Amino acid sequence: MNEGSNVIIDGKNTFQRSCEHWSEAGRLEMEGFYALASIDYEHLAKSIDWKVWLETVQKSVGNHRLQLLDVACGSGKFPSALLSHGGVKSAAINPIDYALLDPSSFSISETRKVLATPFQA
Repeated sequence: MNEGSNVIIDGKNTFQRSCEHWSEAGRLEMEGFYALASIDYEHLAKSIDWKVWLETVQKSVGNHRLQLLDVACGSGKFPSALLSHGGVKSAAINPIDYALLDPSSFSISETRKVLATPFQA
């Protein structure tokens, strides 16, 4: 059944299904997904020189803090990959205001747990 842009399956829309999926009850499946997705995040982290890019942007804004919005933050694998594979740990930058956006409060909580300097939620 289709109600506008929301696909309804078993009486639940995409948002409801997503929030149920990305929850403590779905942790095992979520971890399986991220075992594969982490490879993609590693490739993204290695795709450009994030250290140089962030330092260049930081220089252009002076002492102001950078602000990043992570849409569909999941469990924080992208910022973790930037730290592990993107050279961000050694970047000469101020702390980054890292905003989290996800339909699942569980995902936002999981991401907050793994954020490390320079990222601050």
